[in-house]
Amino acid sequence: MPSTRTGDVERRALALLEQVSDRPRSRTRLLRDEAPTVLARLAALEAKAGSAGSLIPTDVPGGIEIEPPDKIGPFRIVRRLGAGGMGSVWLAERSDGLYEQQVAIKLIHGELGVEAAARFSAERRFLARLETPAIARLIDGGMVEGRPYLIMEYVDGETIDTAADGRPLAERVALFTTAAEAVQYAHGQLVVHADLKWSNILVDRSGRVRLLDFGVSRLVGADDETDVAGPMTADFASPERQAGGPPSIADDIYALGVILEELRKGSSDPDLCAIAARAAAPAASDRYRGVAALLADLQRWRERLPVNARPATTRYRVERFLARHALGVGVAAAVMVLLAAAAGVASFNYVRAERARIEADRRFQEVRAISGFMLFELYDRLADAPGTVEARMRLADTARTYLNRLRLSDRAPVDLRLETAQGYRRLARVQGLSGTASLGRPQEALRSLDAAEVLAKGVLATAPENPAALELLGWISVDRWSLRPDVSKSAAINAHAADYFRRALARSPDLEGARLGLLTTEKSRGYDLIWTADRPAEAIPILNAALADLRARPLKTRADEASLLEVNLLNRLGDAVYYAGNVPASLGPFREAAAIIDARLARGETLEWLSRKGESAFNISGTLGDTGSEREALAEARQGIAVMRRVLSFGPDANAEKRLLVLYGQEAGMLSALGDNAAALKPADASLALREARLRLAPGDPQRLRDLAVGLEANARRYAAAGRQDDACGLSRRSDQTWRRIQADGRLGQRDLNETWPKARDAVSRFCGPPA
Repeated sequence: MPSTRTGDVERRALALLEQVSDRPRSRTRLLRDEAPTVLARLAALEAKAGSAGSLIPTDVPGGIEIEPPDKIGPFRIVRRLGAGGMGSVWLAERSDGLYEQQVAIKLIHGELGVEAAARFSAERRFLARLETPAIARLIDGGMVEGRPYLIMEYVDGETIDTAADGRPLAERVALFTTAAEAVQYAHGQLVVHADLKWSNILVDRSGRVRLLDFGVSRLVGADDETDVAGPMTADFASPERQAGGPPSIADDIYALGVILEELRKGSSDPDLCAIAARAAAPAASDRYRGVAALLADLQRWRERLPVNARPATTRYRVERFLARHALGVGVAAAVMVLLAAAAGVASFNYVRAERARIEADRRFQEVRAISGFMLFELYDRLADAPGTVEARMRLADTARTYLNRLRLSDRAPVDLRLETAQGYRRLARVQGLSGTASLGRPQEALRSLDAAEVLAKGVLATAPENPAALELLGWISVDRWSLRPDVSKSAAINAHAADYFRRALARSPDLEGARLGLLTTEKSRGYDLIWTADRPAEAIPILNAALADLRARPLKTRADEASLLEVNLLNRLGDAVYYAGNVPASLGPFREAAAIIDARLARGETLEWLSRKGESAFNISGTLGDTGSEREALAEARQGIAVMRRVLSFGPDANAEKRLLVLYGQEAGMLSALGDNAAALKPADASLALREARLRLAPGDPQRLRDLAVGLEANARRYAAAGRQDDACGLSRRSDQTWRRIQADGRLGQRDLNETWPKARDAVSRFCGPPA
């Protein structure tokens, strides 16, 4: 019988106040078995909370709620969605007429002190990292009337427990698994949630699980006292959190265990009960070490394998075996009656074999999981940070070695072979793919792509139309194209890539990676028309059509890559317009690309987007210079140089070096145009020195040879303008010789043959005089 002691009644009523405020649709079920004294106290608390204008579901000291202004930025406040100790959340609608949009605005109570302001600023940075469909994204943030606010994606849905009511157990666990995967993703970004509960896990109208309110999250391992007393909800908070400890991964795992225990109620599955109990163990050391381990145990539960949350007794393993093979065991039972003695021996041996197989399978899956984490999740996290190229190469190489060993097993499935192929492709990217952050070793990159292609084609040998293998082969061809632009074979390589993507889409029309790849080949087709074929006008409709297609059908699961492709298409469109003869008009697409880059960098800097900033600065600077705006062009070039220098200050990056050398050349050109020929020699020399250093690292690379030839001719003109004729002559001769080498290697593009090389020959005539 429920206790009626005053202290117990008060605690129970407070707990119910939180639960019914979080789950109003479950109110009847939650209050069904409560004592009258508890219900009476709950009613009193609700009346008091109602008169105060808010419920406080989160146990944290908070200020008195203040009504928000009518508008915050371009958004008009509509109504309150909820409130907690840290702040209130309001539904708002866009009111500037640009487009329709509903958002949730989190308004923090009261003004912030120095420490709290720092935490709020950090919170915005953390939220900006979380870009996955299962987490409501941050849109904006700032200060209004002295109070901080966050503008977040509005999710129209119901709490996960309400959505799970009446569903089969497997569906309830599937909802929970999606939420746990989102938490795992956040942990991979070094962010913990710290207040997981029903009201922060919604299922939207389309059935998707969405996590809310990462506003109390903090960097894993941070040790600032401002977070120790951060918001939490008692029923979901771990013992160490309630004792005043700072948030950690272990706290999120504890909360997930509490949530899973509630969702599994009504079922008699002891394995699921054990998984929930381990996740919510009172001692942090007894819980799962990470969400990945929790998810792995849930997968074992789905496959009726022994779960790690239960002792691995022989009896238990036999029970799991029988559960997996119930039909076969039932049929065999009749025969076993006649062969009891022999069956006893056989069963014992079979159980031993099954145990050995399970152990081997466990180790196999653990190694695969570790390799996958290193190669994909950790690799992607490092890819956003400057100065990590060498670390990513070691990581990819190590992970690829592990996966390759697994591939040699006769049990290696198709998806594992494709993972290994993807590992070789990622290794190629950091070794030396053009246009990506790399160590600048193109020959090594080609060998890695060869290995990836062998594995992917091996899959096609047994499954000729496997869409994943076809898509991967398309991307391998795209990577090969990036190593061989401006040559006669580039168009054929690009066409090969497009064919793979079309075949993949024919088998799986919703394969977004293949659609992204096909649009990428259209960008490359435009590039080849501009540079290899010297027909830029023909590239304009192709690039415009690809842009229209990309924008008409947004890629939901590859949004960041799609944005990068949009920038690339705009820059190539600017090139096409420029070289087709309409130089002023090329500024339009160049500036449009720059706006996308700046907007993305405002959400958080990543290596890929910083590099795009360098390319954008070159495009705009060059075009401005050609339209008579030399000073503006100079400022643009110097801004790009500063960004690329900062990237390179963290460590080697061949792609950033390429951006920097062209920007140095752009700075020199603008200084010359402004009449300061002596000052132009310094950036001109810096550009040439960088070109020569890059070529020494990869002597046969056609792109680096071309960079050197172009730089030598440009420097010849700079030295001639500064009155140093002998130096100009020597530089122009070296440029001509380099172009001859490129031609002899069969790597000379049509535009270079028609326009760029003739400039070097003309420089020889002008600066060296006629032959003796």
